[in-house]
Amino acid sequence: MLSKKDKSMRISDTISAQDMMQQAFPTRRTGSVKASIYEAYRIIRPMLIKEFTPRRARSIWEGTARRIDGEEIDALREAIKLEARREHKEITERLAELDDDRLIAGLRE
Repeated sequence: MLSKKDKSMRISDTISAQDMMQQAFPTRRTGSVKASIYEAYRIIRPMLIKEFTPRRARSIWEGTARRIDGEEIDALREAIKLEARREHKEITERLAELDDDRLIAGLRE
C-alpha cells in the first residue's frame, strides 16, 4: 500500500524526458555521453517542427531543461521504438551468426 507521500510524488516532464533520452541513446552503444547527445540531436531534429539544437539535446540529457514540449516527448517515444528495433535486429543477427558458427563447428567434427 502506498503512503500519502508516494501518491503525491510525481515525475516531472523534464526527468521523464531525461530518462527517455538516455534509454533511447544509451552510452553503452555510442561510447560516450557526448556521442549519445549528438546522436539524439541528429535523430530527433528531423522529427520536430520546432528548432532543435545540440544545446537543447544536452539540456534534456542532463535534466536541466525548464520545459519539455509534447512534440519532444513524442519524438523521444519514437526514438525509443527505433532503438528497440535496432537492438532486436542486432540480437537477431548475432543469434543467426552464432547458429552458423555452431553449424560449421558441427560439420568439422
